[in-house]
Amino acid sequence: MCTLATALTAVSAGASLYQGYASGQSAMAQADAQADALERNAEISRAQGHDAIERGGMEELRLRRQLANLRANQRTQAAASGIDINSGSALDVQNASISEGEFDAEAVRFNAARAKWGYDTQADNMIAQANNARAIGRSARTNALIGGVANALGTVGTGLYSSKQNYSPLTEQLFDDRSKYWGPIYNSIERKRRGYV
Repeated sequence: MCTLATALTAVSAGASLYQGYASGQSAMAQADAQADALERNAEISRAQGHDAIERGGMEELRLRRQLANLRANQRTQAAASGIDINSGSALDVQNASISEGEFDAEAVRFNAARAKWGYDTQADNMIAQANNARAIGRSARTNALIGGVANALGTVGTGLYSSKQNYSPLTEQLFDDRSKYWGPIYNSIERKRRGYV
């Protein structure tokens, strides 16, 4: 009887340990999956930042070419009209066009850099969230394992306590009475002495 109760207690404790282990592994797997998704999104965000810089560079180059064409057209028209292109109002018009074009090119460069900064900040936040998710997963796994061990120890303690409660002097007297009629095999002390337990 006592051996069956001990075996059931051990099986229950083992089940508690396994349940804690499985729960911890599940929590860690979920955290890893979430962190992996966040890291992939961070990579995408960084790629979008690089793309914003490249698109900004191409737009700036297009504006500068357009500005060079405008200046060349202005000089050609002024020269065709017989105006001195290197002085006076013709030079003022060319300088104004250059200034306006440079302002537009700088605005494109600034906007591209600002877009990249936004994507990089978003990526940094996602990496921080991924690290946090992994930390939470590790904590959940540890807590589940500790909970499983605590449940197993509680099961073993309860089993030992209940077997101690069931094994009273009255029970010992009952086993002693049985041994008078059925032999020493029913006496728990005699069983231990003979090595049956």
